[in-house]
Amino acid sequence: MPPDTTVQLGPFAFRETEVPEKIPWGGKQKCAVHDLIGGVRQVDAMGRAERDIAWGGLIMGPDAMDRALQLDTLRAQGNALALSWGRLSYLVVIEDFEPVYERYYQIPYHINCLVVANNTTPAAQPDNTNLDDAISDDMTSAGAMVPSVGDPTLTSLWGTFSTAVGAVTSFVNAAGSVIAPLVQMLAAVQAQAAFLETAVESALSGVGAIGVLGAVPGMTVADMSAAIGALDQMQALVALAGYLGRIGANFGAVSQSGATVVTAGGDLIAIAAAQYGQAQAWTTIAAANDLSDPVIQGVQTLKVPSTSDQNDGVLES
Repeated sequence: MPPDTTVQLGPFAFRETEVPEKIPWGGKQKCAVHDLIGGVRQVDAMGRAERDIAWGGLIMGPDAMDRALQLDTLRAQGNALALSWGRLSYLVVIEDFEPVYERYYQIPYHINCLVVANNTTPAAQPDNTNLDDAISDDMTSAGAMVPSVGDPTLTSLWGTFSTAVGAVTSFVNAAGSVIAPLVQMLAAVQAQAAFLETAVESALSGVGAIGVLGAVPGMTVADMSAAIGALDQMQALVALAGYLGRIGANFGAVSQSGATVVTAGGDLIAIAAAQYGQAQAWTTIAAANDLSDPVIQGVQTLKVPSTSDQNDGVLES
């Protein structure tokens, strides 16, 4: 990493030898893999999983101990902190900070941060024009699968989630406070569906080749009927997992749409003027970040929606 790179973690700005040569980043796509009978494999994308962000460096100078203690205090407090370098921006929690005392002026360190959210602006912005339609279509399709599964817990969780989604007028530029509880409800639905899928897979494992049930020794008509029912349930669960995964991905698109701005102090009016060319559009940024005042306190990473509202500077309650 070039020495002129600025690494900012909450209120702490790394300097000189504290800045590492490289910081790995990226992550995985969580996938549910279903190896179905007949050699068919279905892979459902279940959403992004960011890798931990870790690096090391050397704290040097007469204030080395003070600076190491500042970082350790941030670790002990356990608060979510804005982390940024280059074009990358995250919200993280310091999971591990390991300084090594060599001299009062020389303290090597290693730090590991868990990613709460990736606020980096995508290279290609998602097209949110049909976002509401996409979520609505997948909700309808998933809702049709839930009765086929026939599980009361899943039905109850889905009912709560569906009602909450239906109460959202539009997901385009939706605030984080709107999306966050929906993500939690969706996770509960996905967890129950995954639990049921595991149970059905276990039940089917001893059946053998479902396509030739009559050839399974000792299988009664009742066994055959139960196996067919379990297979139908499995097909519904596999389809449901795909719809839920797309809904989750679209929720993620809401969170990532537009730009992100890391700022220390200032006000939303100036940011709106720079981003939209309209100072009165500060209400768009305020709504997207659950703010009621244009004045910004402390270091914050702000979501800036791709399109502004038409409220003429009036913040809706």
